[in-house]
Amino acid sequence: MENEKNGDIVTRYRTLAELHGVYKESADYLKANSVHKELTLLSNQIVRLGDVSISTLKLLLGDPNPWVRLWTSVSLRDYYPDIAERTLNKLVIDDEGLTGIEAGMILDIWEQDRSRAINKHDSSDNSASKGKL
Repeated sequence: MENEKNGDIVTRYRTLAELHGVYKESADYLKANSVHKELTLLSNQIVRLGDVSISTLKLLLGDPNPWVRLWTSVSLRDYYPDIAERTLNKLVIDDEGLTGIEAGMILDIWEQDRSRAINKHDSSDNSASKGKL
């Protein structure tokens, strides 16, 4: 029963991710934003359900639809960061359209996040060492 529930949720996620891409590519940003909100809520629900749901979602990284792979990568960043990043990099290389552009923007944001975290860590290390002088 639980596997069925996981499958239904992931199927809904896949449908919404694909639909989000359709709306983005047709410049229907109101509908795209609405679907974006639903996808975010559904992603959070999948995470709350635990490992089985997350593993089921991971299967979508091989989906033929690039929007599904993009969304899945974002949702799985905290669980499979290397795979998520590789998937987005592949979208940047293989997709000359909007999906590739968005994948590149996401990767840029992730890199900025990493840089901020490193700088914050370095700053706190420097502050701590100054206090010891």
